[in-house]
Amino acid sequence: MKKFNSIILYTISLYALISCHCKTCTDNITEANKKIPYINKQVIPFSNDTLGIDYDTVNVSIGSVSKASYGCSGSAGDAEQKYCNTFSEISFTNFFSLYIIQSPNSSNNVIFYNTLKYHNEVEIKVSYSYKNETLNAIHFFTVIDTLGSKIWEYYQSINADTTFVYNDYYYTTDKTIKLLQYSKVYRDGKHRVFRLKE
Repeated sequence: MKKFNSIILYTISLYALISCHCKTCTDNITEANKKIPYINKQVIPFSNDTLGIDYDTVNVSIGSVSKASYGCSGSAGDAEQKYCNTFSEISFTNFFSLYIIQSPNSSNNVIFYNTLKYHNEVEIKVSYSYKNETLNAIHFFTVIDTLGSKIWEYYQSINADTTFVYNDYYYTTDKTIKLLQYSKVYRDGKHRVFRLKE
């Protein structure tokens, strides 16, 4: 019986010793994901004063950090610096995509946002008036969007309708994550603005 108790005590001590070194990932992305107001495949209406309602489907992919422990048998050194990163993606049928990214341990698992860029788009912080509220927003656009420009070359290869291209996206990530506005740029250079209709 004494031997059995010694084995049990040894096992518990060994487990406690190993567990003391275990680490788990810091989870910042779960809170950031709560800012996504959409569900996967949700249809969102955008309105233009002349053309009426345009419906865009939003695809949502929710990322999460691993719940598994790591480093239980001692430090994995530099490899640990690459752990605990993940991302969520929100993409619209109008080719706007936004990533919510949790950086790895080497960057302290901070959350940042990144748009999918195709051809040297520019991002500018702006104030945007929405439902009697002024929001901090980002204007994401290609500077040159005339027929024959890079944006036309790109969209001609992926868009079934070659009469226009998308440009001039406005989005916010403050309290909630929303695409607020975008434009369709037609071959004659005319911009048609579509605003979120909720």
